[in-house]
Amino acid sequence: MNKLKENLSLIFGIPLVAFGLWLSLFDNENLRVVPYSFVLSLIILLSSHFYFKKKVAWYLHLVLPFVLYFFLQIIFRSSPLLQLKEFEWIHPSWQRGSDVQLISLELDAHRGSRSINSTYGILIYQYQFNGQIYSTEQSDVARQYTLWMSDDASDLYQLTESKIRQSFQQGQNVVLINPKDPSQSIFFYSQDIIDIRGSWISEFLVIFQVLLGLGVFAVIGIGVKRIINPHNTIQTWSKPKRYLFIAIFFIITWSVLFAGWILFMYLKNAP
Repeated sequence: MNKLKENLSLIFGIPLVAFGLWLSLFDNENLRVVPYSFVLSLIILLSSHFYFKKKVAWYLHLVLPFVLYFFLQIIFRSSPLLQLKEFEWIHPSWQRGSDVQLISLELDAHRGSRSINSTYGILIYQYQFNGQIYSTEQSDVARQYTLWMSDDASDLYQLTESKIRQSFQQGQNVVLINPKDPSQSIFFYSQDIIDIRGSWISEFLVIFQVLLGLGVFAVIGIGVKRIINPHNTIQTWSKPKRYLFIAIFFIITWSVLFAGWILFMYLKNAP
């Protein structure tokens, strides 16, 4: 019976894990990065073998492409200009369209386990090619991730919308068209070198902010402990008295932090 449970857990668990990894790391991403990561990992492994005369552990052959894929996605997502140049390099025959106009724009979001972690635009745009007018719909445009702990969904929606509309107003966007089928095109909202909010790195910065906040909280807690308990007299108290003191201390601390957060959000959203 236990063997059957183990087999069933493997049969159902592995596909679910694979599906979760696909949604997290591959869905709506540039999958051309996959062969790039394999080629780059092969170059690194061969260089290590022939030039440094070092034997590479077998598991690195599996881990290295995955790690390189992760970092390459961060690099590509962080640079709209690099995304544009990479596509032009892979599709040298595609040509740039003219008179690009926005027809309609909708905003949507990628949701995490509890909240929105990024927003993007779904737009219909119009362009001219060889004297003809075409229109195309494209999703996942100008994806913007949370960068600061104070960001909320409305901030991300507004940021995505403003970047898309500014790209039309300022002529920053580029539409590449397949000359063999002019109805097939791809829209690039920006030619900026860096857009940190468009990459996974912004999520790591949020995690860093959380860890930094916890570190500051720990330092403050240690400082308060030394002030109110310089000679470690609290350790001599009875257990009920110590537990009561700890409970009161944490209630007061979290109340102060919560009040400070409310004040910060009020000042942030004040007209």
